[in-house]
Amino acid sequence: VDKGDGTVFDSDTALMWTADADVTDMKIPWQVAMDYIAKMNSGERPNFGYSDWRMPTIEELGTLIDKSGNPGLPSDSPFTDMKRSFYWSSSTGFNVVGYVWVLDMESSNVVFDYISYCNFQRFWPVRGGPEAAEKVKKAAPLSAPAMAGITSGDVCTDRGKVAAPADIKP
Repeated sequence: VDKGDGTVFDSDTALMWTADADVTDMKIPWQVAMDYIAKMNSGERPNFGYSDWRMPTIEELGTLIDKSGNPGLPSDSPFTDMKRSFYWSSSTGFNVVGYVWVLDMESSNVVFDYISYCNFQRFWPVRGGPEAAEKVKKAAPLSAPAMAGITSGDVCTDRGKVAAPADIKP
C-alpha cells in the first residue's frame, strides 16, 4: 500500500519500506548505508516522520521478490527507482566475519559480500517490529540453493580510509 508520504506498507509482512528503492541514487559501502540510516533516524535526512529505520534482513528483502519475473519486483509494485542490482542486508551468516548477505534484485540470487569501503551496493531502508518479524518468518523463505557463493568484489586495504560519497541525494 503506497502511503503517499514516501513510504509503502506491506500488509502481508507488516513492514514499511521507503517508496524509493534507491534512496541514495548510487551504490555505497555498507557502513555508509548504515550511517545514512542513522541520519534518517536523527532527522538529518528525510525520514518520512519515523525514527526507527534500519537495514533489512535478507529474509525481509526476500519478501519483496517475485521469482517469476525479472527484475525481482512484481510489475504492479508501488515502489520507484528499483535498480537491477545487489542490495545490502543486515544478515550475517556462517560465522564469516566481515561478510553480509546481499540480494540481487535482477536474478533474485542471494550471495555474501564483503563489508568494505571498497565494495559498493544499494540499500533499501525498512522499519517494522515484532509483528513484522513473525509475519516474515511465515512468508515464503528464500530458497537454499540460491544462497550460495561470494561476490567477486575487489578486496582492498583501505578500510575506513575512503570518505562517504558527497553526491548522495538528500
